[in-house]
Amino acid sequence: MDPIKLLSLRQFTQEWTAEKFGHGKFDPTRQPQLIITPAEDVGCITAAVSPDCSYRLVQAALAAAQREVCLYIYNLSAEHLLDLLREARDRGVQIQLMYDISDTRGHEKEKLAGLGVELKEAPSSGGRKVFTVCHQKFFVIDESILVLGSANWAGTSIPKIIVPGTFKKGNREWLVRIDHPGLAAWFKGLFQADWDIPALEAPSGLGIEIGLEEEIVPPAPTYLPALLAKMPDEVFDLGEIELEQPARVTPILSPDNYYDLARTLILEAESSIDIEQQYILAGGPKTEGLLAALEQHKDEVEIRVIVSPAYRKEGAKDNWELSADSLDAYGLKDRLRAMNLTYYTHLHNKGVIIDRRKVIVSSTNWSENSLARAREAGVLIEAPEIAEYYAQVFDFDWSIAWEAADVPANLANLFQEAMFIPGGFEEVHPADLV
Repeated sequence: MDPIKLLSLRQFTQEWTAEKFGHGKFDPTRQPQLIITPAEDVGCITAAVSPDCSYRLVQAALAAAQREVCLYIYNLSAEHLLDLLREARDRGVQIQLMYDISDTRGHEKEKLAGLGVELKEAPSSGGRKVFTVCHQKFFVIDESILVLGSANWAGTSIPKIIVPGTFKKGNREWLVRIDHPGLAAWFKGLFQADWDIPALEAPSGLGIEIGLEEEIVPPAPTYLPALLAKMPDEVFDLGEIELEQPARVTPILSPDNYYDLARTLILEAESSIDIEQQYILAGGPKTEGLLAALEQHKDEVEIRVIVSPAYRKEGAKDNWELSADSLDAYGLKDRLRAMNLTYYTHLHNKGVIIDRRKVIVSSTNWSENSLARAREAGVLIEAPEIAEYYAQVFDFDWSIAWEAADVPANLANLFQEAMFIPGGFEEVHPADLV
C-alpha cells in the first residue's frame, strides 16, 4: 500500500461520491434488520450474460409467472422489457414494482405509472429515505423463482436478442436465475421489508451525510460508439447446467454482509481471483479493505481484474483513471486490463470468481457508497459448474481486453471511426454510469 497515493485518491473519490450521490444520506437506524442464511440445497440454476443471452433469461422467467412478480430495480427504461411486464399483467399476474427515482427522467416515471401495476418509490428519497441509492436489480416470481444480477432494465444492459448465437452490442453484465422456493421467499422478504419502510413526516435529517440534501436532478444520457467491427469470437448461450451436487447459495447484500463475505473469500482463495467491475475506487475503509486483502494475496494466487474504460472525460479524473490509480496504490496495476469497447458498449458487471468454484453475482460496485450506504443485492453461489460458466466468460473477456497502457489510443480510434458514420453513436442510459 502506498499511503501518499492513497491520500490523493481519497480526495478524488470523495469528490466523485459527492457529485454522484451528493443528495443522499444513509440512515442505518432505519435499515431493516435481516437474518441472512444460506440455502444449502439449490439444485436448479441458470446462468446468463449480457449482451449475449440475458434477454432470453428474463423473458423465460417472466413467462413462467402465474400469480405474482415482485420487481426491485434501480432503473427501468427499455420498452422491450416493460412489454414483458405488460404481458404478465395482462395474464392476470399481480405485479409489485419498486424503483429508485434518482436517475429516472420525467417521461420514464410517467411510463411506469402507466403500467397499471402496484408501484412504489424505493427507500432512497423523500420521507422513506434510508439508503443513498437503491441500486439492486432482482425480481421474484411466485415465491419460487429468483432472478438477479448487475443489469438495469436499460436497452444496452439487456438487449433484445431472441435467437441464440446472434449478437448485438451492449454491456457486459452477469445475471442468474435460481429456482428455489426458500431462496425466492427470502428475497421476497427483503423486498417486503424495504417496501414497508415507513415514511417520516419530512425527509430524515438523521444519518450519515455525504452532501447536502437537495432536489434530485436526473442526469442526461451519454453517447458512446455503437460500431461493431465484428462479432466476438465467442457468444455465450444460457448456462442451463446440471449440478453434480446441490449448490450452497448465500444472499450477499450491501450494506449488510457484502464486505465481510467478499473479503473473507479473497483471503481464503487458493488459486485464483477474477474480478469484473465497472470501476474500483479506493477512498474508504471498505473499498480499501478489499484492495488490501487482494494485495495481501497477490503473490500467492493469480489475480486478474477487468474494469471499464468507458465514460472517459477531460479535466477531473474519470472512473478508469481512478480505478487504475486505486489498483496502483496497492501494487496491483499489473493485474489490470480494460474491457474491449470494440465489442461491448460498457463493462457494467460487478462479478467476482474465487478459485473457479465460487462466484458472486451482484449489483454491488467496489465503491465506498455501494459497499457501505446503498441497497445492493446479489448471491454467492458455491458450485464449481456455475462458477466455471462465468469463469469461461471472464477468460474470453480477458483474452480480448485492452492493456491498461493502450486504453487512450484504443478509445481515440474507436471514437474517430464512429464520428463520421451515420448511427455511429448510441444513447446509453445514465443508469449505467453507476
